[in-house]
Amino acid sequence: MNYIENIRVNFQKKLINFYEWDCNDNIILLEKIDVFKVDDNTYQDIILMNIKVDNTFLNSIKNSKNICIFFIDIDSICVKFNENGIIKEIS
Repeated sequence: MNYIENIRVNFQKKLINFYEWDCNDNIILLEKIDVFKVDDNTYQDIILMNIKVDNTFLNSIKNSKNICIFFIDIDSICVKFNENGIIKEIS
């Protein structure tokens, strides 16, 4: 399993680029989060919050409170899933 350590995120209901974060946002530090490389089409679906993951995937990230990072060659996005595998918030 690949992971990243010590990354700051700003979970919101819709994607906000890091340079648009406000000092009043709830920016949190994630100490160790699983990362997954995806293809460009899947990445677009994630950005549009148009995916649902299965219970097997949710169980694999349960220790991270249903949070993980998806990335392509030039970008990444942090996702928090609800208990049904639907994207709850993104950063």
